[in-house]
Amino acid sequence: MNARPSSAIRTFTLIELTIVLLVVGILLGVAAPALRGFARGRETVEEARRLLALSRYARSEAVSRADVVELWLDPETGSYGLRSLLRGAGEPMAAATEIMPEGLSLVVEREESTADESCSLTWGPDGSLDCADLIAIHVLNTRDPADCPVLLPDPQRSCLTIAVENRE
Repeated sequence: MNARPSSAIRTFTLIELTIVLLVVGILLGVAAPALRGFARGRETVEEARRLLALSRYARSEAVSRADVVELWLDPETGSYGLRSLLRGAGEPMAAATEIMPEGLSLVVEREESTADESCSLTWGPDGSLDCADLIAIHVLNTRDPADCPVLLPDPQRSCLTIAVENRE
């Protein structure tokens, strides 16, 4: 008398749904710490790419405006930006000043150590790069310093290149 018709739809019981939710919760609990580290690593690489894009913009502006454009870096405050040296008399260029997100810092590596940590890269009206004694710019994540993007000046190509350095 309680026989089901053959066209009846099979549904999940409350116990089955509870077990599935419990398993998914356990998997998310195990995976969450690994995903948090992934997001921090991406933040560091994205900041290095932002700095690289700004350097390309600086070269483009120097050539198109027939100007000398400087990309300045101040590791002490974690800020960097562009300024025009000929036409703007050293004034910052519009929308070209950035501050590093909290937890990230800049480290400038030079041929000779100086008391002043700030440095600059300068592009001339012909697109040439003058990087003085700069060897590398490191973008560090103070919370997780394992992988460190490094920007290297390439005067031959008048640009910066990016590499990732493993600090473990």
